[in-house]
Amino acid sequence: MLELMLKYNVPGQPTKEQLKEAYDECYEFYYDKCFYDYKNQCNPVFEIYPEIYALKNKYKMFKRYCPDKNGTFKDTKEFINYKNAKNRSYSISSIIASDMKNVFIKDKNITLENLMIDTYKKSTNENEKDFLKTYYLKNYKNDF
Repeated sequence: MLELMLKYNVPGQPTKEQLKEAYDECYEFYYDKCFYDYKNQCNPVFEIYPEIYALKNKYKMFKRYCPDKNGTFKDTKEFINYKNAKNRSYSISSIIASDMKNVFIKDKNITLENLMIDTYKKSTNENEKDFLKTYYLKNYKNDF
């Protein structure tokens, strides 16, 4: 469908200014000062699965769609691909954040909730434990 729109130059496609504005928003949202030389030099504050996932995803989106501060999306197709990837990324992040019982971490053979509980129990860092309890285990009813 998109190919047909582009082929016949259907009205309603974003202007060059709109493509530039969307690119700048992408850059501002996904850029991090530790992304340099096209390498991810960032470390999460805590080695917690959702934090690691979020950082990897942020770098992937930055590198793929908006790595140049002065760049722009070259065409409507690139812009649409970015918007689809952004929506998909948001949806996955929302699922991870909202329903840890149903998120299964395949490479660890465990649910995200159980992974967070295990991480909490094994942690010796009180700041990490507070972070886990506040953001990931707030609805967990049992005592640790």
